[in-house]
Amino acid sequence: MICAGKDTKTIKSCYNRSEVGGCSNSIWFRSDKEISMETLRRGGEISMETLKDKQFSGEKAVTAAQMKEIERRADQAGLSYYQMMENAGTRASEFIAEHHPIAGQKVLILCGRGNNGGDGFVVARKLEKLGARVSIALLEGEPKTPDSIENYRLCKELNIPFLSGAGESDAILSQVKTAEIIVDGIFGTGFHGILGEKVRKVTEQINISIASVYALDMPSGVNGDSGEADIDSIRADYTLSFHRMKPAHTMMKAIEYCGDVVCLSIGIEEVLKEECH
Repeated sequence: MICAGKDTKTIKSCYNRSEVGGCSNSIWFRSDKEISMETLRRGGEISMETLKDKQFSGEKAVTAAQMKEIERRADQAGLSYYQMMENAGTRASEFIAEHHPIAGQKVLILCGRGNNGGDGFVVARKLEKLGARVSIALLEGEPKTPDSIENYRLCKELNIPFLSGAGESDAILSQVKTAEIIVDGIFGTGFHGILGEKVRKVTEQINISIASVYALDMPSGVNGDSGEADIDSIRADYTLSFHRMKPAHTMMKAIEYCGDVVCLSIGIEEVLKEECH
């Protein structure tokens, strides 16, 4: 696989788990925001051609359909879909808290209608309990999947403020401009096509904001399988991939949107005896 240490400026080949510290927080792919192709050529450790070839393929990366099947098997093995969502949001919030001050910080969580939005609701709950000033923007309307609906309810019980994309687009844009942390939970890995105009206005503002941006599984606007990306896809500082890397994470046409990619365990490897990388 291709990985880069948190503090390194060059990409190296890592062949065993001990080198990269396991699947919790330590599988990194540093984007071309910080490593240019010319730097790679000068460093001599890996060529651009090798970089293209060494995408996380086969057992190293999973497509959206493959991940869905893995989650189905994990659910049958006793790890419920709800618990996987809880684990994903918890691990993401822990990672964010490790890399950014939280108490008193203004945090905007962007949530879609599916399970990616559900992950975002969990992150919102966790960061709110750590003292963040959290707001949630529902760009696509209220959630539609059972686990997301439940986490939406829990956020409402905590009196976390909600903004609706339907009638509060100006308020959402204002929140983007002043947020210190933005968490992208709009679409996830299953996105295809182009962004709708309401979402595009928000992503355009995010991409010129001063906030630290964390994408859950995949920056919104990027297709997780093909790497095809809307030009206004969210440009994340970090993409937090759950269980396994996804094909787009190291595709040349997508890495400018992904930022630094980190694989986080959500407990699947424990019930299926698999490693996330």
